[in-house]
Amino acid sequence: MVGDEVDLMIMKKTDLGFSVIVNQQREGLIFESDIITKFNIGDKVKGYLKQIRDDNKLDVSLQRIGFENLNDPNCEMILAKLQVRIFTAR
Repeated sequence: MVGDEVDLMIMKKTDLGFSVIVNQQREGLIFESDIITKFNIGDKVKGYLKQIRDDNKLDVSLQRIGFENLNDPNCEMILAKLQVRIFTAR
C-alpha cells in the first residue's frame, strides 16, 4: 500500500535513478530527485512505497511521503531556516 515502509536492495544505476528490489520480491525505482544520500550497489536500506505503476513496478522514496515526513528534526530544521531568513531580511 502506498506509504508503507519497505526493505530495499540497491541493484543498479539507471538513467532515471536506481533500480531496487522491494521486499525481496518486486522491482522498483528510486528516482534521482528522491535520492538524499549516497549508497552502493548491493546496499540494503529502508524506503517507502510512493506509487504502484500500471506496469506493476514500484516507485519508492527514501523518505516518508507527505505530512508523515514532517517529524520533529525536519520541523526544527525548517523553522531554523525560516528564522534565519526573517532576521537577515531586516
